[in-house]
Amino acid sequence: MACKCPRCKVNLEFCFCAALETVQTQTAVDIIMHYKELALTSNSANLAPLSLPMARVHVRGLADLDKRLDVRTIFRSGYTPIYLFPLEGSRPLDRDAISELKHPIQLILPDGSWRQARKVIDREKILKTIPCFSLRNMPPSQYKLRREHFADGMSTFEAMAHALSVIEGADKMAPLFRNFSIMVEQNLKERGKIPWNKSTAGPRR
Repeated sequence: MACKCPRCKVNLEFCFCAALETVQTQTAVDIIMHYKELALTSNSANLAPLSLPMARVHVRGLADLDKRLDVRTIFRSGYTPIYLFPLEGSRPLDRDAISELKHPIQLILPDGSWRQARKVIDREKILKTIPCFSLRNMPPSQYKLRREHFADGMSTFEAMAHALSVIEGADKMAPLFRNFSIMVEQNLKERGKIPWNKSTAGPRR
């Protein structure tokens, strides 16, 4: 059996960790991930802490009582928390909205299938006490590892990157989209969906 990279989750032959760029942000990011997503190579949330020093992933739904997530513990002192998800009644995330918030901001978003992500705020009532925002008029998703169930659907990492682009500027966040492209490409190579050979198994420089 091929060995997998513990960080990027793909087989070591296709590991892309060394090709990733790190982006320093003032905004903190906290992703609430369903436990079934943790080991999946197609999961984009795993890319967040590899790209952002200020990003953390929290796993929910574990059967072990000692490991169950208490969402109250993810809130960061000194930050204004906001929740990112397209709920009914959510406010568009734009520069006007950001200008009204006290900085720095803590961006909280769910990860998992649409059904799993939708349940997070219903089960974690404390999230209903913070402002909820959603992205509008975004470019088409470049997520080629799963089938989207909605025309404007996107991966967790893309949603995070677009939100940070609004909060801190698109130019600053451009490396995040490059990192995402590398992740998608390497996963497609591993699956045999795009041509490759031993000399081109690694990410393009």
